Amino acid sequence: MTLIVFSGTDGSGKTTQIRLLSDVLFANTGWKIPYLWARGGYTPGFDFLKRIIRSVGGSKVPSNGKSEHRDKVFSNSIVKYLWLNLAMLDLIFFWAIYLRIKLLINKIVVCDRYLIDTKLDFLLNFSNVNFENYLLWKILKFLAPVPDVYFFLWVPVEISLTRSLEKNEPFPDEEEVYKVRLEKYLTPSFFECYFPHFINSTKSKELIHKEILDVVGKVIRIS
Repeated sequence: MTLIVFSGTDGSGKTTQIRLLSDVLFANTGWKIPYLWARGGYTPGFDFLKRIIRSVGGSKVPSNGKSEHRDKVFSNSIVKYLWLNLAMLDLIFFWAIYLRIKLLINKIVVCDRYLIDTKLDFLLNFSNVNFENYLLWKILKFLAPVPDVYFFLWVPVEISLTRSLEKNEPFPDEEEVYKVRLEKYLTPSFFECYFPHFINSTKSKELIHKEILDVVGKVIRIS
């Protein structure tokens, strides 16, 4: 069983490289490689729960994206505590159970974003909450599988901003947030027990693809 994880800054080409790698793996194995995307508070299960809450709460519940209404609701410490714990519980199911089942069945799984990305999201969005001391966070860290191959793709902030505009991102971060994210990500200790392969994505996609194949080829036989 092999878990391959991609993390990275916006506009670093993760989607392109995941697609290219998946094509190679398909050619070598003959089966489609499962692709999972998840972040804290953003999984199919959690999205379903939010739809139910919005249908019951109506206008009292903020819609997706940044807004004054959302900031006001999340200024309530009880709301923050409940949201964070629900998000963690959801990720325990998604990564510790659902992902492991996928690995057992398919042998190879590719994840776009993982625990470290959620950690950074929580740090930025809930800076006054010591969520890392929550019991569910500790359980999540303990139960989430350790990636066999981990890639972190990054580009300078100005490129992230330009590519976000080109893709018409619905809720782009501000420049200062991009800077903080990149600084955190480029600190190796931030990844804790994970040891990603850092790739500067200002290179051509062909060179990046070759670099990724060289790393994956040490774990999976690729022809």
